[in-house]
Amino acid sequence: MTTTRTTRTTRTTRRMSFALLLTLLTALLAMGAAAPAQAETYYRYWAEWVGTNGTWNFATVSPDASIPADGDVSGWRFEIAGESGAARTPRIAPDFAAICGSTAPVAGSKRVALVIDYGVPADAPEGSTPPEPEVGCTVTPPNANALQVLATLGSERLDKTLLCGIDGYPATGCGDVVPGATPPPTFEPTLPVPVAAASTTPTDTTSTTGSSFPVVPLVIALIVLVLALLAFRISRKSRG
Repeated sequence: MTTTRTTRTTRTTRRMSFALLLTLLTALLAMGAAAPAQAETYYRYWAEWVGTNGTWNFATVSPDASIPADGDVSGWRFEIAGESGAARTPRIAPDFAAICGSTAPVAGSKRVALVIDYGVPADAPEGSTPPEPEVGCTVTPPNANALQVLATLGSERLDKTLLCGIDGYPATGCGDVVPGATPPPTFEPTLPVPVAAASTTPTDTTSTTGSSFPVVPLVIALIVLVLALLAFRISRKSRG
């Protein structure tokens, strides 16, 4: 009799313990479902890209350590992006032939195409309007980094090695947090290469022996001066 009561008590205790554990587990799951998800943090910044073989690749090093190779496309895109989301590529395809095809190679230098995408109005700081995308072809020393390549065609606003603005856009801010930003679009149409690419004049930064000083006119002027002095001396001797 005592054994039967003890068995029943043990079973009842187990059932109550199991019910209590099930209730606690249900409550914990409900609390987890009701807890608000942590908001994504978004930033507004210039993202660097490297175009190789017609494909954009996100630069994994700082721009002062990023060395575009001859035939590469150096791309910059101004945008709003989250910590967990992927940055958006420039909307112009990295077409080196279309941008630099008319620029002849220079011995001891490299040709790097440049694409600057100022982003869409949704990416712009309040009161700013993004300029139209630009392209150009640069001729630089082989060891020129991404910032040096960019500097041949546009002005830079930097915070140490962080690019804050290109040609004055944006005028202020640098990698700022954007409160209340929404996820950017996952697809954007590709834009054609601007016609201005054909008229872009590259800068050869490798030449250190050339001179813009008018050497030939100077030589002629010196010869004329020497002849005038000789004529003056001969004239004085003949008078004496």
